[in-house]
Amino acid sequence: MQQGVCILAILLAFGTTFGQTTDSTPPSVAPTSDEPNSRDFADAAPGEAWLTGDWGGARSKLEDEGVTLSLEYVSTVFANTNGGLNTSRAIEYTGNTHLTLTLDTGALDWWDSGEFFIYAEERHGSGISERHVGDLFTLNNDEERDFVQVSEYWWRQELNDEKMWFKIGKMDANADFLVVEYGLEFTNSAFAVIPMVPVPTFPDPALGVVIALEPTDTFYIMAGIFDQQSYGGTSGFDTAFHNRADTVTMLELAWMPEFKIGEQSYPGTYRVGGWHTSGDEDVFQNDLGGRLRPRTHRGNSGMYLAFDQLIFKENDAPGDSQGVGIFFQFGWAPPEYNELSQYYGVGLQWIGALPTRDDDILGLAMGHATLSDRIQSLEQRYDETVVELFYKAQLTPWLSIMPDLQYVVNPGGGGPDAPVVGMRTQISF
Repeated sequence: MQQGVCILAILLAFGTTFGQTTDSTPPSVAPTSDEPNSRDFADAAPGEAWLTGDWGGARSKLEDEGVTLSLEYVSTVFANTNGGLNTSRAIEYTGNTHLTLTLDTGALDWWDSGEFFIYAEERHGSGISERHVGDLFTLNNDEERDFVQVSEYWWRQELNDEKMWFKIGKMDANADFLVVEYGLEFTNSAFAVIPMVPVPTFPDPALGVVIALEPTDTFYIMAGIFDQQSYGGTSGFDTAFHNRADTVTMLELAWMPEFKIGEQSYPGTYRVGGWHTSGDEDVFQNDLGGRLRPRTHRGNSGMYLAFDQLIFKENDAPGDSQGVGIFFQFGWAPPEYNELSQYYGVGLQWIGALPTRDDDILGLAMGHATLSDRIQSLEQRYDETVVELFYKAQLTPWLSIMPDLQYVVNPGGGGPDAPVVGMRTQISF
């Protein structure tokens, strides 16, 4: 707990200095909300982005005045065709409803550069990984227990000419840390969250605070401290302030270059980060048939790398996102008390791959994890690899369908290979 507070205090002190010594205004460090990822047609008229339209102009008027409402439903179905745990009735469906409210304090004439965000969520259905495949990564990133909950509520404030911002409240830490933009559309959880990093995220966002500094427009440093025992169905306060205050501390540095080749610009973001948890971890050991007592270790730490890079643009038209972006992920954790010791992920995303389909997205990625050497010797489980291919067709500004194919090698570290097929549908109301 003390380590995390010290990091945040140091960032706060330096943030004041940065704000006093520079006048330029770089882009924001991180997304300003955690709304479900979606992409509207670039030329959609007001109201066309939603199934229910613009409510006679009321919706646009509310947004102009600083109030944004969003309702989205995401359904996902997957089937295991071979291997894994079993193929008996191996078709599973999940559904998620996302309701968000965003308040812009500047547009509301309260004060400048602030934002309040509330996110309510409902989830139902059964998962394919736990019941039929047995993979470690989780094929469907919407797979979890059934619930209805207020997943997030937080306040974000920019300071010192946008050289610094902080966020406080109950939040999904993966909205700020570990982000690879070109991995967000994939269905497999590994391409959004490096598997061994214990970042508080779906379905259990945590009470916490994040502070970020951006002294130049090509560099930022960000730190956060969160409740380690969070449970999404509670307010967050009941777990943050009881018994031992176990925490997750995150630190991330990033370089954000923009390479130029001729008239084209190719932005990228290169991140390196570390994490530490203060709670107890089970130590993997041979208990000699129960004759040895279980051992625990206080605290756990690891590191990660993650980058995005645009490598091809169809044109330089303002607002045109067509092109190819690639991403890379790496994670490491101590093998003594972590099931996964190393992870590698790589992939690409191509927007507008087909002529006349400018908003469609094609994605291809591969993730590979090595289990710790102690797990290998004790349980004879060694590694897992997944390859995912999807095509997201944006049928209207408010409706998309996404066929998805994944092939899992050694599910769980040693199970029979499993080819899995699925479909995701997103509707914005």
